Amino acid sequence: MATLADDVIRSVFRKRVETGSHLTRNISRFTLALCDLMEAEGRDLRRSVMRTGTGLCLVMVGAVLLLLSFGFILRSLYLWMSASMSQAPALLVTGVITLCIAGVCGICAKKVSQT
Repeated sequence: MATLADDVIRSVFRKRVETGSHLTRNISRFTLALCDLMEAEGRDLRRSVMRTGTGLCLVMVGAVLLLLSFGFILRSLYLWMSASMSQAPALLVTGVITLCIAGVCGICAKKVSQT
């Protein structure tokens, strides 16, 4: 025969089970929502990394081509000058021009890095 205490214990246990199943459902929903969010953020991160990597590669290729073209310009300047004067003064003038351009680039880099 069930007593009042047994009925109370059963009702409390039933409430705990219902509350536990509700809590489990909410935790499951939260976990799934968190996984969906992580997946979406991961896709966005992948896209951003690919764009940044592509941009960095293009900048590096551009920098190498810029250096090569600068070298060709200096070489052509030297050859043009060596045709009208001896090699030593042609190298001196080419070196001074290169040093001036490097100084201007250094000053610009210093000003850009200060701001």
